[in-house]
Amino acid sequence: MTHFTLATDFDGTIASQGTVNSSTIRALETWRARGNSLFLVTGRTMASLTATFDRIDLFDCVVAENGGVLHWPARGAQADSRLADPPSAAFVTALDEAGVVPLVRGHVLLATIDVHASTVVNLIEQHGLDLQLAFNKGALMLLPPGVTKESGLSAALEQLGLTWDHVIAVGDAENDLTMLRRAWRSVAVANALPSVRGVVDRVVPGTHGEGVAQAMELFPG
Repeated sequence: MTHFTLATDFDGTIASQGTVNSSTIRALETWRARGNSLFLVTGRTMASLTATFDRIDLFDCVVAENGGVLHWPARGAQADSRLADPPSAAFVTALDEAGVVPLVRGHVLLATIDVHASTVVNLIEQHGLDLQLAFNKGALMLLPPGVTKESGLSAALEQLGLTWDHVIAVGDAENDLTMLRRAWRSVAVANALPSVRGVVDRVVPGTHGEGVAQAMELFPG
């Protein structure tokens, strides 16, 4: 029997407006009961994720902050690992003073909305920083170079002795593309952006969690 690994995005994929419905939870439980692995790969910070979702215990690992942080639900928060350096306090202050609101500060990531993109780029240049921008349906994330969902998931797989063989990645937005392109099989939910639907192996008919459940049924194990 083949061991599959499902790597799914959160917002817009298993979750709709921050909520994962009960049928999706049951599908995830069934996937794990078959002996498969399960990874949640999200741009959210762990604080933001756990404020709206209480079933991270379903996952072998949560790749948070768009690849910047690994959280191991079975090991507790003390086992979290940061995969890059945090933003400097001086740069955060500069963003605040420039009126970049909202501004979410994680252990690695800074996040705001895309209307501030030009201000953010100017401040990065003024401070001589090497940061990359990642977009997610109107959200704007600032990350160290090379930090992506693909890099974070690679680190998580390696720690568990797994490879990208038989990894099924499911997503809906721009920041999912790195892991979708690397995965053994890539799936987009029906509500995914056209740029995502155009590059994946399969687009399922269902939206959000229903679509993820349909993706899992393609690989029964």
